[in-house]
Amino acid sequence: MQSLQLAINAVAPILMYLLMGRGLKRFNKISETTRSELNKIIYAFCLPTVLFSNIYHAKGLDRSLAPYVLLLCSLSILSILLSLLILSRKIKDRAKLTTMTQGIFRGNSILFAVPVCLSVLGEEGAALASVAVAFLVPLYTMSATIFMQTINLGQVDKKKLALDVLKNPLIVGALCAFFLRFIGLKLPNAVTGVIKSIASLTMPLALVVLGAGLTFTDTKKYKKELFVVCLGKLVLLPLMFFLVTKLFGFGRMHSTVALIIAAVPTAVSSYQFAVYLKGDGPLAAQIVAATSVFSIVTIFLWMYFLSLFGLIGG
Repeated sequence: MQSLQLAINAVAPILMYLLMGRGLKRFNKISETTRSELNKIIYAFCLPTVLFSNIYHAKGLDRSLAPYVLLLCSLSILSILLSLLILSRKIKDRAKLTTMTQGIFRGNSILFAVPVCLSVLGEEGAALASVAVAFLVPLYTMSATIFMQTINLGQVDKKKLALDVLKNPLIVGALCAFFLRFIGLKLPNAVTGVIKSIASLTMPLALVVLGAGLTFTDTKKYKKELFVVCLGKLVLLPLMFFLVTKLFGFGRMHSTVALIIAAVPTAVSSYQFAVYLKGDGPLAAQIVAATSVFSIVTIFLWMYFLSLFGLIGG
């Protein structure tokens, strides 16, 4: 019964927010213009605030986390290489190949992983997830840019790549938090209170907006591609992250966070990447929609069965 409750707590809020967004869209209470503008605000301001707040207020974060973060980054790079190697044997269309690859390894980590870790593991788990995400986000960004430019465009614009990384709002938010912790500067309570308030509003707002934007117009056209990506992103990748962290001797807290980070749906920004870097835009949109919906089921099942056998938790 406790395992079932843990699994429900992990996914129920996300499901309800997505359904609220669908309801607003269904009854024409949110326009495409409004949704687009809200997405810009969420990405450029709200999500960096969440990342900043979680890292700034995190307890017990020190250099001892370096091996864990390094392992997650190494696993992410390995997942990219394996995805490209396996998919390239069957997928000859470059645009489709790169789009499916980034669909497998790029996760909506801040929007899904951090709140799920908070529900399952509490503030300590959310803080650990935030630190890991702070390193994984720039890795995802750089990796997607490099292999999509290389495969789709035949070249890598190093200057643009560096600027894109440095200007990424999520990276800026994380770096600011790490810098303040490094120099030991304490912000006034009034400032941290505002930051916490914005951070607490972000997840519900972002998920409602995401729910309002989910479309399934090309699902039948890409059903084989979607099955492969969902299998890789929601089942095989989490399994690999979980087993490897266990193999390297990390405890239940760390392995649970690794599993959740890997099990989240594909990042919404992957659609913009696919369009800008000559990938398959319609396929990217369907990947975001399909993984967002099916992740509700897979995350629930991961949490339920692994908790049932006492393999995850704080």
